[in-house]
Amino acid sequence: ALLTSMQDECPLPPEPERAPILMDDGTTMTVAQLKNECMIDLILDAMEPGVFYERTDLLEIVSGFEKVSIYRIAAISNLMVERGYLQRVTESGVVYFGLR
Repeated sequence: ALLTSMQDECPLPPEPERAPILMDDGTTMTVAQLKNECMIDLILDAMEPGVFYERTDLLEIVSGFEKVSIYRIAAISNLMVERGYLQRVTESGVVYFGLR
């Protein structure tokens, strides 16, 4: 009980999202950038060629990794299109993404 009360009174500070991390190749990333890159890898691994996915499908892919908003998935999917990983198709006002 004493240990639990001490933890409640003195919680560990949250890990800063913007603290730089030195990568193996000598570049630096923030924790948030690293999480985004992990989500991109998860999405790419889960997608099948020739199948198109909505943003909600991409959200389900990463939901086991981290709880994110649909707005963050929108930003990540747009980044993936910019990088050439995905293609974007709009049909009847719905945006779909597929592998390039």
